[in-house]
Amino acid sequence: ANSNEMWRGWAVVALLSCVGLSGALAAKAKLPHLVVILVDDLGESGVEFNNPYVKGPNVKALREEGLLLDRAYVYKFCSPTRGSLLSGRYPLRLTSMRSNIIPWSRPDGLNLGFDLLPNRLQRLGYSTHHVGKWHLGFHNESFLPVNRGFDSFYGYLTGMQDHFSQQLNAMVGGCKKVVDLTTNSTPAFGQNGTYSGWLYARHAQQAIAMANDLGKPLFLNYWMQNTHAPFEVPPKYQAKYNFPDRELNVFNGMVSVVDEAVGNITATLKTLGMWEDTLVLYTHDNGAPLGGGGSNYPLRGGKNSNFEGGVRVPAIVGGGALQADRRNKTLSSLVHVSDWLPTLLHAVTGESQEPLSDSVSATVPIDGLDQWNHLMGRNVTAPRTEIVLDHCLMPADGTGCNHFGSKRAGGVGALIVGEWKLVAGPNGGSWSNWTNGTHCESFSPVACATQCLYNLTADPGEHHDLSDARPDVLAQMLKRFNELHNTYHPPTANPPAQNKEFCAAASARRNFVGPWSSPPPTPPPGPLGPCHGGPGAPGWQILNNTGGGGPGFDAIPVHGLDLASVNVCRNHCCSSNRCVSVTMHVEKTGKTMCFLNAPNSEDPPYPRTDTLMAFVNRSITV
Repeated sequence: ANSNEMWRGWAVVALLSCVGLSGALAAKAKLPHLVVILVDDLGESGVEFNNPYVKGPNVKALREEGLLLDRAYVYKFCSPTRGSLLSGRYPLRLTSMRSNIIPWSRPDGLNLGFDLLPNRLQRLGYSTHHVGKWHLGFHNESFLPVNRGFDSFYGYLTGMQDHFSQQLNAMVGGCKKVVDLTTNSTPAFGQNGTYSGWLYARHAQQAIAMANDLGKPLFLNYWMQNTHAPFEVPPKYQAKYNFPDRELNVFNGMVSVVDEAVGNITATLKTLGMWEDTLVLYTHDNGAPLGGGGSNYPLRGGKNSNFEGGVRVPAIVGGGALQADRRNKTLSSLVHVSDWLPTLLHAVTGESQEPLSDSVSATVPIDGLDQWNHLMGRNVTAPRTEIVLDHCLMPADGTGCNHFGSKRAGGVGALIVGEWKLVAGPNGGSWSNWTNGTHCESFSPVACATQCLYNLTADPGEHHDLSDARPDVLAQMLKRFNELHNTYHPPTANPPAQNKEFCAAASARRNFVGPWSSPPPTPPPGPLGPCHGGPGAPGWQILNNTGGGGPGFDAIPVHGLDLASVNVCRNHCCSSNRCVSVTMHVEKTGKTMCFLNAPNSEDPPYPRTDTLMAFVNRSITV
């Protein structure tokens, strides 16, 4: 078996051991577990149920056992979609729509006055965990996930990194090759170097086990790095495909990593007896970029475009707790990413949470609508008839919100009302990269220089601009679009990038990304960490090495080691001239601490048999 499969096999046993030490599997939760899976830059055709050439059986099974929303809308690029999901605001209310918080040294982030989904779930008693991409600001520690309602965080703070090294190679300015990997609020020293699709999925599984061991309902917010550029994947996934174009093989291999992670998370929930009490939301943050192997077929445009290919994505509501009569159904009503805040709160509490408010909602309104009763078939009438996809205010002099260079006095954006859609220009968008098997169909791009009007019922591919044929509808849509100028928008000017401060903070962290308006943590001493020198050196602790595993824990041979006789270092374990970090998730059960790690021989920089694999110690009182 390959190393990733080996992890899946023995990790489940280790996780079960932790559960056994705490007494038994958690009793059926009064509140359902909630798992949100957000895939990066994957378009309409990035799922097997929309594209038979994609190998994604686990996501397909989630769809067949769940409710598919085929008119779910998001923002056209990363950060605003994420902020909208957590805050319930339209992206037009968020500062991130100005520049997607690029470069990473820009001191910007999601409004600290927003009462986010994890904050609200935390108050309900949830064990809340964020894994993977953040991209909602980190220049100050107040913006970190652990200060926005999450009990734990493991992932990266910017919006793009190398999949194997977790290094930033661009969009920083002045310092390159810095590592972006954080655990809670401190750099994850020594833990980079594993393919991120494996690394983050493992931590998602560990977060599930942690909540289960605590006996609390779980909120797992898993925002994957795949399928965002750079397009990189281990060879075994690329080998699953045989397109003439290598780029397609690589991209679709990344899709297969996504699917494997969904399968592993589902399997962990089932193994721990949590699946029947779990609701899952699976969706994408925006359409696939045109080029690079992704496909939004049959929709026009892609990422960074307000055409359907950039803003319309599949969304699935599934899990064992889903109402039985909603399984394997499709709903074509309008749903916006901002709706998930009130909708998921209703789903877990059983009661409508509208009207929602927080400390700034009088100024920055909450736009999300509670869709739960409609999704469950209890309310036939769809709550939403309008979606403001994008609305960017720009002064007549062209300053301010620039959407990466697209400036037009009067505004840029898109609006859906019923079956009609207005695209206010300038907005280019082709039908290129319509991947269909082993070939691509391409059509000439038609720019929307001023405004375009489409009937999405008759023309979901946006081939026919009806602005001249239906001036009456165009006038109504423009009137509504212009009314939005009088609603709240954030200041139009971006704060200037702080490259010098960003790089100085990274340097102080031994080239790890982190906040730069607060003191950095003290890095571990020495190039090999505090464990250099082996057992007996500073930092080592030998915990309960009885050799037999003890009650409630079965010793498991991994790479020739008996796990119950492994020396455990509280910080790092080193072998030869290479240092391997220990991933320690602590489950506080009153008498138990579980130490879990999952290095394997295929994932550099892990050495062979003398690294920590896993250890459960029964003698520590927390």
